Amino acid sequence: MNFPHLVSLAACLASHGVLCLRFTCKGLNIAYRTKAFKAVVEYLKLSEDYKLSGVFLAGRSMGSRAAASVIRQLSQGDDDDDDDGFIQGLMCLSYPLHRPKLQSKLRDEDLLLIRCPVLFVSGSADEMCEKVSLNLELCAIGIFHAWTASEES
Repeated sequence: MNFPHLVSLAACLASHGVLCLRFTCKGLNIAYRTKAFKAVVEYLKLSEDYKLSGVFLAGRSMGSRAAASVIRQLSQGDDDDDDDGFIQGLMCLSYPLHRPKLQSKLRDEDLLLIRCPVLFVSGSADEMCEKVSLNLELCAIGIFHAWTASEES
């Protein structure tokens, strides 16, 4: 959670008056992480302390996958209030599109159903997000993506 680029991003957002809530989940279980992320979104939506009209969800690696899952779940919920525009977009930093060296099995089920704006930022050497696979996937669903040339992902 304290990767320099995450700390820097949060500081930059805060310096421009953007409320930035950062949290982490220790387990690798995607269902647990999604449930925790969803609870945070629901808290912010109903909060009397902040009175937010909307949020952008963001995550790094498995956190971006959990954020995508939350958006998909809320947009397909039975409650009409779930798709009310509260979630205005998604930012994915190092989205784990596939397991290392297993590009044939994509983790794209949630991405295919998201209708809000999405920004991807990935390192060109990311072993869990092969560049060609992601480019093809994103072209198919009309999502903007920026590649960074770095050894880190």
